[in-house]
Amino acid sequence: MNIADLIKSKRVKMELSYRELSEKTGVSHTYIRDVETGKYAPSFENAEKLANVLGIEMEQIVLLTYQAQFRQSLFDLISTCHKYNVKMPYDKWLETSLPLQPLNREDTMIHDFAMNTLNRLHNIADQHELTDRIKLLTELSSLQYNHQIFSCISDILHMITVTLLKLGNDQTEDMLEQISKILEKYSNEVRN
Repeated sequence: MNIADLIKSKRVKMELSYRELSEKTGVSHTYIRDVETGKYAPSFENAEKLANVLGIEMEQIVLLTYQAQFRQSLFDLISTCHKYNVKMPYDKWLETSLPLQPLNREDTMIHDFAMNTLNRLHNIADQHELTDRIKLLTELSSLQYNHQIFSCISDILHMITVTLLKLGNDQTEDMLEQISKILEKYSNEVRN
């Protein structure tokens, strides 16, 4: 559990609103909300105030607060590298002993999805399949990010995977061809 989830679960369990917790701790209610949503890593001083009221053990608060701050610093590093197009070779990255996950939960989910996708692409031996998958990912990445759309795509892909497993290998090719035709038709309609 991270610091954001821990604070939120304790606050909810104690049935405290943001404002009530703010009054008890002297920490701004908007700050508490931002910490719970993973927007900011809390300062240790504020985390300690929250821990005292919420009954969180100091060992947990120390470890999770500094972990969150470290991840936030890492996320800032990643953002800065992206902004200035600075490329850090993988071996240099490993030498820094930095973890690969940012703090923000949505960014973490995106990062995990990206790493899983890259690992799967790396294991594809068929050049045509690899090209098709990269083409699809390129199309998806060109869309303006919308959480609902990407969640829907994920659900559709999951449904297709389950269906293909139940159909077996004999009917897999036919179904994939039909899905490909539907996606191509949709893609052409969107472009026009």
